Order: sequence, then C-alpha cells, then structure tokens
Amino acid sequence: MNVLKDWCGNRKWGILLFCIFCFAALFNLDVSPFKYIVPSRPFSECLNNQLDLDTYVYLYGGNLITKGLMPYRDYFDHKGPLVYLMMAAGIRIGRIAGVWLLQTCLLAVTSVFAFKTSRLIASQGASALAAGLAILWYTQGKTGPETLSVPFLTITLFYFVRYLLDGDIKNGETFLTGCCFGIVALLKLNLTSLWMVFIPAVILTSLVKKEYLLLLCRTAVFLGGAAAVCVPVLFWLSAKGAFPDFIRDYWFYNLREYGGEPSLLDYWLFFIPMTGRVGISIWINHFWFDLPALLLYVLLSVCRPLPQKNLYIGMTAYLLISVLLIGMKGLFLCLEGCNSGCLYYYTFPLTAAYLPFFAVSFDFCLKLKSKRILAAAALFLLLSVPVFRTFCIPAAKDWIKLRRAAQALPAADLDRFGFPIRTDRAMLDLADWIRENTEKDASVCGADPSLYWYADRLCASGNFFSRAQKSYEATFPRDENGQLPEYVFERRKKSLTFKQAVNPPPEEQRRTETTAQIEKTLAEDYHLVYQNESFDLYQLKSRSESYGESAEETEH
Repeated sequence: MNVLKDWCGNRKWGILLFCIFCFAALFNLDVSPFKYIVPSRPFSECLNNQLDLDTYVYLYGGNLITKGLMPYRDYFDHKGPLVYLMMAAGIRIGRIAGVWLLQTCLLAVTSVFAFKTSRLIASQGASALAAGLAILWYTQGKTGPETLSVPFLTITLFYFVRYLLDGDIKNGETFLTGCCFGIVALLKLNLTSLWMVFIPAVILTSLVKKEYLLLLCRTAVFLGGAAAVCVPVLFWLSAKGAFPDFIRDYWFYNLREYGGEPSLLDYWLFFIPMTGRVGISIWINHFWFDLPALLLYVLLSVCRPLPQKNLYIGMTAYLLISVLLIGMKGLFLCLEGCNSGCLYYYTFPLTAAYLPFFAVSFDFCLKLKSKRILAAAALFLLLSVPVFRTFCIPAAKDWIKLRRAAQALPAADLDRFGFPIRTDRAMLDLADWIRENTEKDASVCGADPSLYWYADRLCASGNFFSRAQKSYEATFPRDENGQLPEYVFERRKKSLTFKQAVNPPPEEQRRTETTAQIEKTLAEDYHLVYQNESFDLYQLKSRSESYGESAEETEH
C-alpha cells in the first residue's frame, strides 16, 4: 500500500513505471505469447520456436515433472531443482502462457522492490526511472535460473540497503531474506553473492553493538527461512529417489567437470570492452554498466558520510563478488568458463548490483536538468544505451537479421512483408506429425529439445542434450533394458535453422549432418516413415509392419 501511495503521490511517475512494466512483460520476456504472433499456432504457444535452446531444456524438465517423472533421476541436467519446479507450475497453469504468467508475476515483484529500494536513496522520479531501466535491461535475458533469480535478489537488496542505512531488520524480514536465499541457492548456487556481503555485514554490526542474543536470534530466523524452502524441495527429491542424482548432477558435476579455468582476461571483459573474446556490441548490451557502477560506488564510499559510506562499500563488494562467482570455476561454478562468449547470458542477475547506481545517476540527472539540460539529456541517453533495442518490437529491431534469414528459409515461412513468422516450420511440422501419429508414451530420440516440447513427448535418452554427438550409440542410446527407441529423428544438413541461417558456424553445420555411417546403421534397424525438407523420422522395424517399408508409403 505504501508503494502504491508513493506512486500515486506523483501520478506521472507511477504511470511511467507501470507502462514500462507492461511493455517489458509483453515484449521483452522471451516466453511472452505476444512477442511473436503466429496465427497458425494455438495462442498458448503463439511464440512458436523462437526460444533459446536452454529454455527448451528447462521446459522439458518442467514437462517431465508434470508427467510424474523426475529431473536428475530420469534425465541429466545440472541446474537447480526450482528451475524445473517453476517451469512445471507454469506448464500446469497453461503451457507457455502459464510460464509467461508466472514470469510476469515475478516481474511485478521486481518492479515493486526495485522502486522501494531506489526510494531509500533517491527521489520518486529517479526511483521510477531506475526501476524502469532495471526491468527493461534484465528482461532481455532468456528464461532460466539467471532471470528467475532477479526478483528474489531484488527483495533481499531492499532489506540489505535499508539495514545498512538504518541498522535494523525485523524478524519477519530476516525470515523472508532466508527464504530468498534458499530459492536462489536452489536455482543457481553461484548467484548467492548478495548474501555473502549481507550476512557478514549483519554479523559485524551486531558484534560491534554487542547484540549477541539478537544476532543468535537473527541467525536462527534466517536459517529457518532458508530451511522453509530447501527442506521441502530436498524431501521431495529424496521421496522420489532422485536425491543421489541431484547431488551428483547439481553439486559434483558443477564442481568437478563443468566449465574451464577463466583467465584474468575473462574477468576484465566485465569492465573493459574488447579485452575478452566478445565483440563491442555484446559488451554494450551486457557489460555497459559494470565499470561506471563500480567507479561510482567506490567514489561514494570515499566521499559520503556514515551510514551511506557503509552502503556503497557493501555495493562495491557485492558487484565484485558477483563478477567473481559468475566467472569462476570451483565451489559455485555453474558457468562454462572456457567459453567467454557465453558470459553475457549470465550477467542479468547483476541487475540488483546496478540498482543503486541507476537511482543515484537518475537523481543527479533530474537535478541537473534545470541548469544544464543538455548534460542531463546526455547522461540519460548514456544510461539508456543497452535498452534502446527493447523499445522496438522484435520484427523491427531485428529487421536486418530477419531479412538475411529469410533468404535461407522456405517461402511458406514468410508473411507478406517478407519476415519469417515461423523460423523452423519443418521442426514444427515434424512435431505435429509425431503428436498426431504416435502414442503419448512413444519412445522418441534425437538431438532437438524443442521438438520434444512441441510434440509433447519424452526423449528415450536421459542425456539427449548433453551428449548429442553424431554417433549412433550416443545420439540414439538404448534404454535400461537394452532396447532401441521406437522412433528416431535426424535433422539433415541441407535446411538451416534460423540461428544457422544468420550465423552458421562450421561446427554447428557438422553437428546437423547425418553421416553415411549413421544412415547405414539406421537402415539396418529402422524404417523411414516421415520426411520433410529438414528432418527424417525413422521407426524401429520390428514395430513398423503396419507402415510397410516401401518408399511409396513414406510420408513427405
């Protein structure tokens, strides 16, 4: 209520933030049904197949839970269990539209707490602009643990900033920060850097004030909040027989096998453009705020009096620890450090680390406008650079990219303006065929997680995306009984996907090619039952007598 009253105190800022929230929810969230409208698809799946590969993996994990199976136990992945539980909740509500609705609710929470946090250190107008910039920037991220964690980071940041300024936090608020810690730890463990600053700050302050009993009470309440989230999830994993697999995949795999050793150069790319293995455009879109935020926090920690000095020292430490954990290999590793080009996917949780920087900068900008309007406008534009692209709907902002892709896609994929409206029609057609012509429990295998999502089928392999090598045994493994999957699909090289058409790396083209060896092995055990311009679908011969084996009976 206080937030609504604050918004309504100056209605124009409240309306502005509400409009930014609506725009981000409708057009920035990658699972929004309004982002890519395709009339030929059900509204619940209107966005068609524009999602990131990892998003389909998370959707697959959520879909697995809705069918009574378990992540880790029934298929391999190394993200936290709450990723799949959130996806399952959204799918239960309404497939893609349900996931979008869930993310919209989390976005609303982020908006409210981003505004509340900014109001602790800035004016109402600056707070509205800071919260708006934060949600526009972070909603450019893909659906996954990084973006799902931001609401809970923002909630904790509010209590962290208020504690450093006022020196107090209630038991209910401590419990809530413990819950948020448990949620983020079960989404992705290396995103818990905020608590690595918050918890020592509370302990140190309590010791200085000799509040030993209060510190003990706060510790118990915080741990109770974390346990309220973690214990039910861990009990669920244990009751379903997936706990040992969870420990192996989420802990030991991340600790021992996943990723590489990042160099000092990898850390520099967060702050200095062109020093890492990413281009300037990626740096602007994903690392633009790092160096200015760090410099501002250091400057304010030197020149501001207590308790604001403590706040900016804490924010400096928070930003640096976040960068360290995102890039490191070790206890909190969940990043493929050997490939720095992937780092930009993981920068969106830094939204909480930027928020005070946004608030202070916009406060300065609004105060400056009455005297030096050109300088204020320049500062405003500099802050807005990474989110300029979000002010255009996808068909406009990616016009050149779409035009290039259109040259490599079938004419049926283009609307009357020449834009591809379904960028992988062949995959969707194959998914439709599988859904209409096979049983729901049919054993299907291949290396395209998006197809499993649209066909609403489960993969016969528990490692379909992590070990999708183009060899017969790795791509189409036998089940635990030694049986081959009933259906096998292969993407042929001659038709490119949207991503390949825009930027076809040689190694990706090699992975999409069906080799002569695979063709020979498939011919021995399988029979071609469906084919389109991109895919071949094979059925196990022992189960395909009703189809026959002649070319005339193969569907095209």
